[in-house]
Amino acid sequence: YLWSKGDTLAGLRIKANMDGKEISLLGNDPEVKKIGNNELQITWPLKTVPGKFIITCSERKWAIRFAGPQKMDWYLDLTTAAHAELPFINIDSNVIQCSFEKFNYKIIADQGKFSKPGSNIELRLHPTNNIISLQFDKGY
Repeated sequence: YLWSKGDTLAGLRIKANMDGKEISLLGNDPEVKKIGNNELQITWPLKTVPGKFIITCSERKWAIRFAGPQKMDWYLDLTTAAHAELPFINIDSNVIQCSFEKFNYKIIADQGKFSKPGSNIELRLHPTNNIISLQFDKGY
């Protein structure tokens, strides 16, 4: 899970539009390695399609990109349990303002866009040039 507060659960799913259908991408076990002093790189080989996702993360930055033989229309969906309380105050295409226990912070899309498609999807992250790159910052 990505977020937990009491019985509230939320999680990100990597999805793609393929042959006119929305599918959830499935993968094999990820490989995690430390790069530099404060970064991790997670490589997640896919089962659903040829290729892999490469995720690089640190305390203040997170990036994901798809590496494969073909271009793919992929994105991330944040779904939640019913009646979930999320920290989002405002969602714009490039910035999400958040507050948790009186701590204000923002999530900035250096590459990619945020949207709120509705239904049970609280947030969708769309890549720009095959990359979603986020920065986490105090205040807003």
